[in-house]
Amino acid sequence: MSLPSDHPEAIYLHEAGHVIVARELGLEVTSVQAVSGAGGAQFSITAAQMARIGSARRAFEADTIQADKLFELAVDAASDYLTAILGGIAAEGLVVNGAAYVVARSGEDIPTFFALLHTLSPGLAPKQADALWGRTFRKCHEQAWTIVRSHQAKVLALAEALKPGALLTNQDIEDVIAGV
Repeated sequence: MSLPSDHPEAIYLHEAGHVIVARELGLEVTSVQAVSGAGGAQFSITAAQMARIGSARRAFEADTIQADKLFELAVDAASDYLTAILGGIAAEGLVVNGAAYVVARSGEDIPTFFALLHTLSPGLAPKQADALWGRTFRKCHEQAWTIVRSHQAKVLALAEALKPGALLTNQDIEDVIAGV
C-alpha cells in the first residue's frame, strides 16, 4: 500500500498511530475521530507521570537541581506522552515514504511536541535547549516508529475503522484491536 502524502486517507492512519502508540505505552485513550482531513485522538498523561514532573519542577524552583536535570527528569516522566504525540507521524510513515516521512503533514503534532518541551525546560540556555530538544525528538520519534512498525496490523485495522468518520470510544478501540 502506498499513498501520496496529501492523500485524504492519511489522516486515518495518523490518528490510529497516536492511539496505538499511546496504548502500547500505557496511556489512557478515551476516544479518536478523523473527519474531513482533520482528526483528534484523546489521550492523557498519567497522574503518576504528572506527579514526577511536579516533583522535579519543585526541586528546580527550590534550587536543589539545575535546569538540565529538571529537563532530564521531566522528559523522562513525560516521554510516553511525547512519543504518543509523534505516533501519528510514524503511522503515516508506514505507507508514505517510510520513516523519513516526518514533518510534511505533521499538522500541530510537532509544534505541540516542542511547546511541551519548552514548558519542561525553564532555565535552559538556547543552545543547550536545542541540543536536548533535538535528541529528545529523535528518541521519541524512533520509539514511535518502532511501536507502529511492530503493531502495523493494529494501526491498519484501526485506520480502517475510522474511515467512515466515526467517533471511536475506548471500548470501540478495544473491540477493533481484539479482532486483529
